[in-house]
Amino acid sequence: MKKVLKVTGIVVVILIGLFLIFILINGIRNYSIVSNIMKENKKFSDSLENYYFERNQEMNMGKIKSTKTEIYCYDEIYVRKSFINEDISSEEWYNSRTGEYIAMDEAGNLMNQEVDEEIKNDYRDILLMGDLKENKMTNAIWQVVLHNIIRPITTENECYVISYNEGTVYVDKDTSFIKQYLAGDVNLYYFIEKDSVGSEDVEKPITEEE
Repeated sequence: MKKVLKVTGIVVVILIGLFLIFILINGIRNYSIVSNIMKENKKFSDSLENYYFERNQEMNMGKIKSTKTEIYCYDEIYVRKSFINEDISSEEWYNSRTGEYIAMDEAGNLMNQEVDEEIKNDYRDILLMGDLKENKMTNAIWQVVLHNIIRPITTENECYVISYNEGTVYVDKDTSFIKQYLAGDVNLYYFIEKDSVGSEDVEKPITEEE
């Protein structure tokens, strides 16, 4: 009996040891992956200039409700277009230097918001931890690593698959941007292309006053 208990104890100790080794190796690997993603995210957020951004959202509530946001930014002009089920619902132009509207439609209730906040709220969705300027990077990295401490970060369709914030994010291995976010019935797709926008895409609209 004592021999059986001794053998059982040894087996348990070995299994615990192997589990701890797995956690250590997995933690180091995940830290390396997430650290690189965060650094690329920070580099991007500090150098955001001319870009095209697209966000598509599908919500399955009886039937699929699809919303889409297109953003063009070029020098001091910034335009955002929103669509619901392919019908345009709003279109706003901003002066990105002053934060003022160049022209506005019925969505004038957004008038008091700064353009910097608008840009930040839109593009930060593609960053793994949102606005990194509001988070210390080391803490942000460990939040993701600890959330995945017992599961390896896997790869699928050239993306890292990471469990985070009650959902699953797919991070492009080449760009380090989030391409897809899944959480329950919500499915978000993202696309961004830097330095791809010309002034003809976002030129100042002609208003009635002009």
